[in-house]
Amino acid sequence: KDEVLNGSVPSGKRREYTCVFWNPDANEGTGGWSRSGVARLNFTETENGTQVTCETVHLTSFVVLVSLVDVTLGEPLAFDVLTYIGCGISILFLIISIIFFLCLKKELITKVHNYVHLNLCIALTLGLIVFLAGVDTATSVPTACKVVTTLMHYF
Repeated sequence: KDEVLNGSVPSGKRREYTCVFWNPDANEGTGGWSRSGVARLNFTETENGTQVTCETVHLTSFVVLVSLVDVTLGEPLAFDVLTYIGCGISILFLIISIIFFLCLKKELITKVHNYVHLNLCIALTLGLIVFLAGVDTATSVPTACKVVTTLMHYF
């Protein structure tokens, strides 16, 4: 019999459907779910819910277990490359802005907003450099993590 599954899914999660049967001999005779001889052929999501089609090679009753799993956002390498490219471009143009403000020596001293912008560009540049230099090493070395966190809060 086809069953329609309804319900909301929390943000950052997705449903995973697994066709299983109860095997009383599993787990040293205490029983447990088994995938042996049961396969999920298809699942279709509609506006009314999700229809799952399973196939078995034995005459036992089977069920569809629905579990919530974390959503993965793609290849981590692609995100790393985009992060380095984006931060690199930002650093480049921040350095160009710093050079531009330093060329305005007379206006830099007489107009406070130019001085504020120069300091902002320097702080952003240093913050991005600390981020790029410490983002990978900080996850594996606790001391580096504390240093990078402190510097990131400072800049």
